Amino acid sequence: MDLIESALSLLFPPRCLCCNQVVEPGEDCCRECRRTYPLFPPPGDWEGRPVVSVWTYLDQYPVAIRRLKFQRDYPAGKRIARLMAKQWKRQRPWQGKELITFVPMPPERERRRGGNQAELLARWIGKELGCPVEGVLRREGILTQHQLPAAARHRQENPMGLLPGAEAIIAGRRVVLVDDLVTTGATAGACIRLLEAAGAEQAAILVATRAAAG
Repeated sequence: MDLIESALSLLFPPRCLCCNQVVEPGEDCCRECRRTYPLFPPPGDWEGRPVVSVWTYLDQYPVAIRRLKFQRDYPAGKRIARLMAKQWKRQRPWQGKELITFVPMPPERERRRGGNQAELLARWIGKELGCPVEGVLRREGILTQHQLPAAARHRQENPMGLLPGAEAIIAGRRVVLVDDLVTTGATAGACIRLLEAAGAEQAAILVATRAAAG
């Protein structure tokens, strides 16, 4: 925690990342939410690739993720990123400095929201881990995955692609894909396939929260 964050915490007491209730200094979740939202679950799996998360996704995900996505709550986002970095260090399947990238957002939606929460998390995580962060993926389209029925998420043609010059950045690297949420894995899976096709030596997924089966 830097000096500015420390000063702000005196004026604005920390709140539970899951429900937004005031918590004791140094705590990230209240006692009730620690029971409701399993914290630091074992790694998940997407077709043989590790999926590391801070929380297990239930009917709703922690309120701090919504605050980051829709209200640009950067202090809450940085707290989430620190937990993600901590969990990666505990569970990471490789040693060495990984390349961190993030799930892209359609340009028009990113402009409306004022940023991409996955990119913000990735850049904060990169600082925590001392790893390089590069945007190497692009995405078109409007609908988000959670706006589609589960079957449609798997059926739709995923409008993902690589940015120019991405292969030179990815080739031979161990790449960590960051996002805020994984449910079916359709979006993250499309990104992982592109990263591996571009020459990634290994790929893994790091998210704030994931579905129990993911």
